[in-house]
Amino acid sequence: MASQVVLFAEEDNMFRLMEASLNGVASPRAERALHYFFGESIAEPLSRLTELPGILGLPPGIRGIICDDEANLSDYIREADYLVAESARVTRDLIRLGRVRLRLIGQVQGPPLQRNPESMSSASTSFTAFSICHITRRQRINHLLK
Repeated sequence: MASQVVLFAEEDNMFRLMEASLNGVASPRAERALHYFFGESIAEPLSRLTELPGILGLPPGIRGIICDDEANLSDYIREADYLVAESARVTRDLIRLGRVRLRLIGQVQGPPLQRNPESMSSASTSFTAFSICHITRRQRINHLLK
């Protein structure tokens, strides 16, 4: 089975945690986000994040990509199976570009998270787990194109 792609429409620390979870490895920017939330020691939080897809029963082969420049979003959208946005502008034209593969547009809005390694540990991994479950549910987007 070909891999499925979750496209995060903008740069965001929480999206970086989701990217690390889906990819099973932290990119340099995901490592910065992990340090931001968890302080110096990120091995245990990273381990928990990378275990989430298996715990949640996600099919293998789902990978996360982050568009770090909204101007380039249309370049990424054709390869995306899922699109997750927080504040990026998602237009009908953009949706049409991804129409062949795109199954879901998710608007992620969570509680404001504060930088505190002790309180962030469970909060950020719980939010990440919830978000990953939410964005990988199959939903059609055709009704958005009418």
